[in-house]
Amino acid sequence: MTEETREEIMKALAYGLDPATVAQCNGVTVEEVQAIAAERAQRVAGIRSQLTAAYPGAI
Repeated sequence: MTEETREEIMKALAYGLDPATVAQCNGVTVEEVQAIAAERAQRVAGIRSQLTAAYPGAI
C-alpha cells in the first residue's frame, strides 16, 4: 500500500466514513483500515480538527 493510499484512508476516516466503506473504496481490507486508524489515530484526529475548523457544523 502506498503512502498516498494511507493518506486517503486517513482523510476518509476523518470525514467519518465507516471502515468497511473506506476499505472498499481503497481496495484494501477492513483490517488494514483498522490498523491504519489505530497506528495513526493522532493524525486522523488532526485532520478531523482541521476539517471541523474549515467547515463548522458539517462534520
